Amino acid sequence: MEQLGSSLGMITAGASGRARWDLAIDPAERAALTEVLSACPNSPVEVTLAR
Repeated sequence: MEQLGSSLGMITAGASGRARWDLAIDPAERAALTEVLSACPNSPVEVTLAR
């Protein structure tokens, strides 16, 4: 379970970075992220938008 937690941390960091800088993701990447992140549906992800 610890490995899952560290993987989710890396994935959420990457996703929040993309959101911060308004970077696009392709449909396959979106599907993969959705599948992985469904394992932690109640985990908040904080994003500070770039100015």
